[in-house]
Amino acid sequence: MKKLLFIIFAILSFSACTQRPVEEKIQPENINLTLPSLVKSGFVRLKEDQFIDTYTVKKVPGNENLVSFDLVENLPQSVYAYPEQPLQYAKSLRKVFLVNCESHGLTLVNSAYYTEFWGDGTKSPITIHNTSLARLYKNSPYRILGQVVCTGIYQH
Repeated sequence: MKKLLFIIFAILSFSACTQRPVEEKIQPENINLTLPSLVKSGFVRLKEDQFIDTYTVKKVPGNENLVSFDLVENLPQSVYAYPEQPLQYAKSLRKVFLVNCESHGLTLVNSAYYTEFWGDGTKSPITIHNTSLARLYKNSPYRILGQVVCTGIYQH
């Protein structure tokens, strides 16, 4: 019995020593990016590096109270957002928002990183979905934007 325990212990010890350590994926360092100096056609500046894509502002079909729009943020520093492609970096972040023109609520529907400025290029697999921004909305530029969008689009 003692020999059997000794043999089992020896086999387990040997197998533990022969396992390879798990390799950690090394993330490349972030790169400082030179932001575009000219605003691309179809975009309106909301903040320093945040822009509204005017081509995406529209009523949601089937629910006349909701208006959707995209906000694009050009990033000053690259983001590692493509785990399968370590040499690819994100230069912008595109967020899709819904504004409820009756309750004045704001919801972040989804957001994703893109390889080019202005929310163009390859979309990243890393995304955020359905986040309510009620607390942030009251004292933010998004509230004014929501009021302008609702006044201009909701009533027409």
